[in-house]
Amino acid sequence: MSKRKFVQWMCVIVMIAFTAPVFAQNPQQLFQQGVLKENGEGDLKAAITIYERIVNNANADRSIRAKAQLHIGMCYEKLGNTEAVKAYEAVLSQFPGEDDVVVEARNRLAVLREEKAAGLTVTRLLPSDIYLECQTLSPDGMKVAGIVFDMPEGEGQNLAVYDLASGNLELITHYNYSKESQWIYVPIWSPDGREVAYEVGDWGVPASELWASDLAGKSRLLFKNTHGALAPCDWLPDGSAVLIMFENENNTSSMGLVSVKDGSLRELYPMQSNFGPLSDDVIGGYADVSPDGRFIAFADGSPDAGLNISVISTEGGAPSIMIDHPADDKQPRWSPDGRHIVFLSNRHGSWALWGISIRDGKPDGSAFMILEGMQDAQLASWTKKGLLSRTLSLLRDVYTLEIDPKSHQVLGKPQALDFTSLGLPYFSLWSPDGKYLSILLFSKVGQSWERSIALMPSKEGETRKFDNIPFLNSQQGLFQWLPDGSALGFVSIDEEERLHFVRLDSKTREWMSRSIPAGEFSGLSSNIAWSGDGKTFFYGKREEAGSVRAVIAHDLETGQEHSILRAGPTQPLPAVYSLKISRDYRRLVLGARGQIVLVDTDSDHAEWLDCGEKNKLEAPSWSPDGQFLVTYGNSGPNEYANELFIVSLTDGQVKNLDISQYLPRRSQIYMPDWSPDGRKIAFNTWMNKIETNLITNVIPEE
Repeated sequence: MSKRKFVQWMCVIVMIAFTAPVFAQNPQQLFQQGVLKENGEGDLKAAITIYERIVNNANADRSIRAKAQLHIGMCYEKLGNTEAVKAYEAVLSQFPGEDDVVVEARNRLAVLREEKAAGLTVTRLLPSDIYLECQTLSPDGMKVAGIVFDMPEGEGQNLAVYDLASGNLELITHYNYSKESQWIYVPIWSPDGREVAYEVGDWGVPASELWASDLAGKSRLLFKNTHGALAPCDWLPDGSAVLIMFENENNTSSMGLVSVKDGSLRELYPMQSNFGPLSDDVIGGYADVSPDGRFIAFADGSPDAGLNISVISTEGGAPSIMIDHPADDKQPRWSPDGRHIVFLSNRHGSWALWGISIRDGKPDGSAFMILEGMQDAQLASWTKKGLLSRTLSLLRDVYTLEIDPKSHQVLGKPQALDFTSLGLPYFSLWSPDGKYLSILLFSKVGQSWERSIALMPSKEGETRKFDNIPFLNSQQGLFQWLPDGSALGFVSIDEEERLHFVRLDSKTREWMSRSIPAGEFSGLSSNIAWSGDGKTFFYGKREEAGSVRAVIAHDLETGQEHSILRAGPTQPLPAVYSLKISRDYRRLVLGARGQIVLVDTDSDHAEWLDCGEKNKLEAPSWSPDGQFLVTYGNSGPNEYANELFIVSLTDGQVKNLDISQYLPRRSQIYMPDWSPDGRKIAFNTWMNKIETNLITNVIPEE
């Protein structure tokens, strides 16, 4: 260190020595102390201890916690410690929304990877403004096929192809979001690069189809699975068949080949794994065909034993386990020369890319690690240009916004609540007395998601998490507070169509459930609302092949039902998932795309409000006095649902709260809730963050 820098650091040391007692609990000041220990004194272990205090402080701002986690990795890197990789991976998994810090962590991970695997490179393949899901690289390495949403506005879930040379993104299919239309997912390139096979599904219908389209948009149906989902995995090298995973009538899954010529299906092997909670694109990544067309490598295993890599002949027969390890091994991919298989494994505690040599369909040596830092990654196609990997991170946050209860003026910026250690927040709701904000959380456990509920005090106190929710896997309605605030409650129907009332007691903090008369209950996974006496719940009734045609009052004790709102022949109901009851329990509200309906629960009188298509207002929630609604929608044309609005029920005026400027780009708001004192609005946001990377020189030279 130069003399000048030493003097500067000594000045900083003196300043901190005098001011540290005052600012000891300030995360920003504590961070500066960590920087001093790291760079000024070179005491890296002491710096790590300080940074860890910041990271573990749930009350500290997420940005400063992310920086502290980054510096933990930097300290370990200087110590020459392999913990640096885990520290940088923690930045990616715990703070994915902090873009600058995430970029720095990825860059440092890339450097560490290059040191461990000479010649291997990881390159960002698509620009940040191109949003594709299920990305896959064409055989010539010049195009990327993927799934787009709302491109242009009004279009649905479609196949698109991005040309890496020209930078053009072109739609191949043109489905929309109407009930009569369909959606597509999981594209797979044909060996000659002239066609893309993909899954097609109908909204609300379990059956799936296998289609193929050329790049001009000419499409053909290859196969229909009437029993459930299917997921394309790969083509045979000669283009004669498509390898798929598909659901059977008995809820099991199988692997098979669909003939491109006549659409016939040849089942190869019944799988232990099934679609269950896994998305179709994940299932589609479970199998890959060898370049010579003789073998299929696939991942399979029972839910309690983890996944192993096996190989089976394309002619059928019994598979042989190639890689048997207690950890999960998944997403096998054959190298273009057929001499290796790479796969993802968490055998060292975190996900990494591994490889194994192959000879005549059998392992030729032991598995070896290739690349660390593959958390949330999926492997796609492996061409001579390189191996494409994609990362999809689901970001969810809960914010509170302070407003003036009379003028509804915004008082400051939205404040994000920290649930990093608890799970992904999905749905939030104020208690009737405003003392708690309750949050439904999702946590990744193995290959599935587990749900829990957290109670966060609105002032001071510890946030408590409650797991093991009875019957939640078959939940029919998001939870709601009972009117007296004694418990959180929801209604669930089990596999035998028995109805249950489940509640979390706010005092004993214990789950309780009891069977209740089902009557003619026929609900969807949507919101429910309780009557003022807690003896009746309201829900959207499923009729006519799955569509919701009525809002029903269901008596908790007798099971008797009566309709309080029905859809007309030309007037469908807005989204029932947004069903909310006013604070005086006299009116219900539901709404979507600018259509809002108010229903008097005593007289069943309905009032329809047309707020216009401009902002596409959704999911209204009541103000404490019942004179206003808070809702979310679009801030402008071609924008996401990134804004909050206040709707006056007196004069119909719609007020934009103008908060989108403070939210991360591409984040979307949903399910706002107004606090009982009228001073805060809680709302949720979600955003998918996608990266498409090309890994080259994957296998080290011998």
